[in-house]
Amino acid sequence: MAATAALWLALSTRTRAHRIAAAFVMAAAVCSMHYTGMYAASVVCTTRDAGAMLAGLMRPSELPAIVAVVAVGIAMMIGLDLLLQRVNAAMPVAYTR
Repeated sequence: MAATAALWLALSTRTRAHRIAAAFVMAAAVCSMHYTGMYAASVVCTTRDAGAMLAGLMRPSELPAIVAVVAVGIAMMIGLDLLLQRVNAAMPVAYTR
């Protein structure tokens, strides 16, 4: 329900303040759905060794580095996209397709 309200706010309003409000409503909707789903989930360890890992898979201690690399990569792609949008907007109309 909150996600629908956020999408409606984002698409039907023109002011920056309303769009920022829509972004916060969407963030709250996504977080609440995530935490509701995670609260409903249950995980049971069935091995005798709680620290066991499958051969060839990452160790739990490697997860923060992997998450950091993925987050930086996504941030760089978003930054490159924003830069290219600005360059494209600054180009004369004769050079655009």
